Amino acid sequence: MSAAPPPILLWLDPGGQTGFAWLFKGVFGAHEAGFYEACRQLETTCHAWGHQLHIGFERFTILPSTHKLSPQPEAYEFPGVIKFLARKYRCVLLDPAQPSDRLAATPAELKALGWWTPGLDDAQSASQHLLAWMKREKCVPPDLARKLALAR
Repeated sequence: MSAAPPPILLWLDPGGQTGFAWLFKGVFGAHEAGFYEACRQLETTCHAWGHQLHIGFERFTILPSTHKLSPQPEAYEFPGVIKFLARKYRCVLLDPAQPSDRLAATPAELKALGWWTPGLDDAQSASQHLLAWMKREKCVPPDLARKLALAR
């Protein structure tokens, strides 16, 4: 038996363009925004939903080679914004995910669910993280589980 997903689930993939993916009452959405717009959108969302909002994000680990991987300071600045706003508005902050954690959900699964966002790589990454988290937590809603089963 699986648990129900949180009332409002939001996953973020921080970077020069921050990917957003959310699930609210069975309705999925995804988009991307630049740093300051992403901050504004996240604050608006946190303020509106408070403790009902569960927020996850992709961890950015700083290593000696990090600057070669991503020269985007937003990738390591935005998690601080997420943590601050989650605390300010009493949202539920989920454990950050490693970039590879999203691989538990495939592009084929996103396409089967209608969650594929062509040309929006950061939104797709956030979508993969959202689905991968629900699979790990065993809280994929039954209607989505059926679509995934049919796609196999």
